[in-house]
Amino acid sequence: MSGIQSEPDRLLVRRCLEGDRDAFGVLVRRYEQRVHAIAYGRVLDHARAQDVTQDTFLRAYERLGQLRQPDHFRTWVCRIALSVSLNSLRRRGREIGVIDGDESLSMVEALAVGQLTLERNLDMRRIVQDALASLPESLRIPVTLRYMDDASIRSVAESLAISPSNAQTRIWRGIERLRSYLKGRGLDDDCVELLRTHALGAPIAAQLADLVMEGIRDATPPRSGPASQLPRLGYAAAGAVLGVGVLTGGTTGVLSIWGDMKDSEQRATTSRPVSVALVQSTRVATAWPRIEGSVLVWPGREWMGWEPAAPQNSTTLPTVEGSVYRSPPTGAVVSNDHGVLKRFAPSEGVVTIDMWIRPALGDANTLVQIVPAGIDDEAFSLVFKNERDRWAYTVNAASVYSTDVLKEGHTLKVVYTTATATWDIYLDRELMVEGVTNPKWRGLPVTGIVIVSGDGSNGLPTYFDDLRIVVASDGSEVRPVM
Repeated sequence: MSGIQSEPDRLLVRRCLEGDRDAFGVLVRRYEQRVHAIAYGRVLDHARAQDVTQDTFLRAYERLGQLRQPDHFRTWVCRIALSVSLNSLRRRGREIGVIDGDESLSMVEALAVGQLTLERNLDMRRIVQDALASLPESLRIPVTLRYMDDASIRSVAESLAISPSNAQTRIWRGIERLRSYLKGRGLDDDCVELLRTHALGAPIAAQLADLVMEGIRDATPPRSGPASQLPRLGYAAAGAVLGVGVLTGGTTGVLSIWGDMKDSEQRATTSRPVSVALVQSTRVATAWPRIEGSVLVWPGREWMGWEPAAPQNSTTLPTVEGSVYRSPPTGAVVSNDHGVLKRFAPSEGVVTIDMWIRPALGDANTLVQIVPAGIDDEAFSLVFKNERDRWAYTVNAASVYSTDVLKEGHTLKVVYTTATATWDIYLDRELMVEGVTNPKWRGLPVTGIVIVSGDGSNGLPTYFDDLRIVVASDGSEVRPVM
């Protein structure tokens, strides 16, 4: 078997499809640490991450015939790991794992060290694990990949289907925020060393690959088949954990890990509005809703009243724009990759955001986010434009890419109901999707809007005009206007 250890992924995949199970064992051993790091980055529990790792490879074997590009096995299995780990969280009935002390590790330590040292180590482990839990997944998973798997920046980028510059930026942001968290608790030790010693050092079970191979022993060998329908992971509005925008603190996480995944689109397949539970969307001619209520933000001076969402990272604010606008004489332009924030009074009911927007095109992301009351350091995306110039929204941590961005800009309307944390998205007076939901923020008033525009490291210009934000009670009349 030693001869196939160094074979590239594509040849190992081919061997598997021809019935060579040993070849799959090579793939498992090659990427088990990588998959475990991703799983731990989401579930924050080593034992559960082991289970996720095993389930990931079992699912990968079952679906191997659906892999269109065998050279991309690593990225593909990482995407499966994200899906499986999300299912694991759902089974626990919570959105993020809260770490308890690892009893098995504690017993081993108790035999080797004194009680005081053991207690200090347990306390340190909890603090470091709590620090990791404080990060949005957009930062945490790159950090766990980098320092649990000792992955290079390029390897992290390839595993998560993002650019190396984005990977490096997110790792740096994550470490800076962890360092700030730990210093706030009196720990001035080396941040990375604390991570490796007290959170990321648990090894993969030696028998994990054997357990996977035992699991596939009686399985039908995979065969080439139609393209996989695994969830396409992309931007995530905070709520499905990925894509949480951090407005304060040591860094920000407004860009989701998966926003620039190049091959993850779910295109419209129907000719009518559909429930987002189907993870599909379409644009159809429909009534343009008008909701009567109190005006929180009104058109006229779009560039005024903003503040930096993360002043420690960027203080760039919107400016007046006299050449690109919808309504004369001027509009506004923003170029802040960490986001700009416009605050208003906490508002409950039906909040409507109405604006004209022309996002930065190409290798850039534009996000329109809202800020829930009482959680001033987080925002979540209602709608965003990705690096493939498509408008998108997020359902259950999977991005749904709906329609192309036009260079002349769009009229955008989002109707958000605070009681249920659901919203409808209209683009150019047509319904793009209805009933998107984010249960994490259910019942919370809205206190602000955030616009983010950049490429992961630099701000790039997004133009906007005629911004109007209206709030009405849930029982207000909604009048359709064509």
